[in-house]
Amino acid sequence: MRTAIQPLTWGNTSFEEICKEIAAAGYQGVEPWVENYLDDLSPLRDILAANNLACTTTYRGLNLMDPSTREDEMAKEMRFAKALRELDAEVIIVSSPSRRVERNVSHDPAIIREFANHVNELCRRIKDETGVKAVFHNHIGTLVERPEEIDHFMEYTSPDLLYGGFDTAQLSAGGADPVEYFVRYAPRIKYVHLKDRQVGRPTYGNFCELGLGFIDIKTCVQVLKDAGYDGWLTAEVDQSLTTPYDSAVTCREYLRTHCGV
Repeated sequence: MRTAIQPLTWGNTSFEEICKEIAAAGYQGVEPWVENYLDDLSPLRDILAANNLACTTTYRGLNLMDPSTREDEMAKEMRFAKALRELDAEVIIVSSPSRRVERNVSHDPAIIREFANHVNELCRRIKDETGVKAVFHNHIGTLVERPEEIDHFMEYTSPDLLYGGFDTAQLSAGGADPVEYFVRYAPRIKYVHLKDRQVGRPTYGNFCELGLGFIDIKTCVQVLKDAGYDGWLTAEVDQSLTTPYDSAVTCREYLRTHCGV
């Protein structure tokens, strides 16, 4: 397993500077904003190469429920998948659209099935045309947030077309036990975001650096090891109370000291 980071905490810092700090913090990969380079991937390749970093993937929120725009959306996602293939990334992250009901109730399984059917079709195209694997990222505030919604979505999507790309803190914020869900879907997981939560932390979702919160990150990683997972371990901190570099170092040191990676 190799370590990477999602650079959200750096905000508007130039990507060149971001990658210098990520490399200095000891990571091997980064999850870049590929949309900024779709017309010409050369600058992105140069930045990655200069810092000996790999492109792991990029995040895509899917809007496939409107039949009038569905084909355009699928064509857009295919463009991202092809770009990732050219960057030697093996996966593309997909997520679901915004919630239609309050967070304290679940969506009708029929709605999730409808979305899953469209996702299956998109993932089939991605697989056939690029060989890139699509992984699902659970996220609060979306159609697939609560534990039962995740279970329905994973049931309705083909395990040969869509894989798990879970986020530990988003699982927790949505009401799921991260360890339980890593165990449940371990054979299907091909990518992960590792993120912690601290009660009362004044950040979005109470999210925090690895090891500073209550999520059992170490056991989640061990579950992946036991399942033979050989993909990326991607740290993510949506908002930090320290500098982006210090935040990255804290997460990297946790992975090294507590997870052996």
